[in-house]
Amino acid sequence: MSDSPHLGLGYLAPSQAQKHVTVNEAFRRLDALVQCGVLDRTRTEPPAVPAEGDRHIVAAGATGLWAGRDGRIAARLDGVWAFIAPKPGWLAYVAAENALLAFVGGAWVGAAGLIAALDGLSTLGVNATADAANRLAVAADAALFTHDGDDMRLKLNKAAAGDVASLLLQTGFSGRAELGLIGADRFALKVSGDGAVWKTVFEASPEDGRLSFPLSPQRAQVDVLTAGGTWSPPSWASRCRVLLIGGGGGGGSGACGESTYIRGGGGGGGAGGLALEEFPVTDLTAPCGVAIGVGGVGGAGLAPGSPGVGAAGGAGGATSFSLNGTEPENVALSAPGGSGGVGGSTSNAAGGAGGAGAFGASNGGGAGSSTGAGAAGSVFFASGPGSGGGGAGLSTATASGGFAGGGGSAGYAMGGALRLAPAGAGGAAGAHGEDGAGRRWARGAGGGGGGGGSITSGSPGAGGAGGESGGGGGGGGAGRAAYGSGSGGLGGAGVCVIVSVAL
Repeated sequence: MSDSPHLGLGYLAPSQAQKHVTVNEAFRRLDALVQCGVLDRTRTEPPAVPAEGDRHIVAAGATGLWAGRDGRIAARLDGVWAFIAPKPGWLAYVAAENALLAFVGGAWVGAAGLIAALDGLSTLGVNATADAANRLAVAADAALFTHDGDDMRLKLNKAAAGDVASLLLQTGFSGRAELGLIGADRFALKVSGDGAVWKTVFEASPEDGRLSFPLSPQRAQVDVLTAGGTWSPPSWASRCRVLLIGGGGGGGSGACGESTYIRGGGGGGGAGGLALEEFPVTDLTAPCGVAIGVGGVGGAGLAPGSPGVGAAGGAGGATSFSLNGTEPENVALSAPGGSGGVGGSTSNAAGGAGGAGAFGASNGGGAGSSTGAGAAGSVFFASGPGSGGGGAGLSTATASGGFAGGGGSAGYAMGGALRLAPAGAGGAAGAHGEDGAGRRWARGAGGGGGGGGSITSGSPGAGGAGGESGGGGGGGGAGRAAYGSGSGGLGGAGVCVIVSVAL
């Protein structure tokens, strides 16, 4: 054998002359092959001005001086091209591609693809530099994990429930969304606008699979405000619907006197007005002012021995909602109070007008009668507070006995009987009218008070109070001078109901 089997290095023959020639040729060949690095592997002909020591892998379809040398290593040695046929397993680094190749199966292929296992690596960077925090780093436009016959499952395992196993999505290395088990065993999605403050979009309970959406449309809050002050929306809310009901008007008191005069019952108080508006929370940048309308006072009944006409009931106060402050100029929504009922006189006493809110006038009070039973509170506005019934009167022909007061009207007829605030019944002859019921649910309204009954002997009945949330007070019944007259019922206070939702 005259050459070595792998690198083709010539052996020295016994008593060979000019041994240096064979040795130098072997050195040149070693210099070309050991730590082999070629410039490229895409040329089919030599460069015009090659440098001594340049090496190339000859591309397929070579011509000219390289014709027939496809796949061989062309090395420029002593001004000429030497061609070395690679053996299986040889490695060559290609500078133009920054790639390491291996000669396998008669062709040059990527060496990394031939590695069967890379176990025990402390870090691995693919087109990137891994570090202690990111032991695997990949810089690429896409990454693919595919099956090896059937399933493909990516596993993220954490040590304890309080640790994190998640997928973190970033912009410029600042977190914007995180999905997974984030400091708990509840599957969650969180988002951030700056990478520092995070908000939970949803969480899934591992115990029962129920989802919770802290900032979603499934969350709502109802605040019922019965006293003035300030209010701020919940941090998660996106819209707030504000319902206002003004205070109900007070009922008028009845008249009293002898039978030579007509003695009228007091008029029922009008119901408080309604107003409704929806605000985006972006409009609510500071605490908002809330003022609750008071119920109108009932007209004072006349004392025994003091004949005369009855006193009018007081008007209910307005309920208002102010944006970002409590100053008058900040009022954005208002529901006026109902008017007070007129005091009884020698004619029918008019009931108080209902408060005129965003939906028009609310229910008006029933008229006090000058000849008999009081009129019931009106019900033309079916979805608001009830008004007070009118007080009963006494005519000149009434020598004995008396009459019943008018019943108040019910509050908030929408929603069926379970949400209906019953009205106060009118008092029988000489009896007080019943109080109207307060609202039966958060957005409900109060019923009107019943009117007081009239009587010729004994104290006449007072009007019933209007129910909480805008009910009008009932009118007082009429009586003889010796016994005075019935006072009007107090109107129900207003209310502010705010429904906050996340949309």
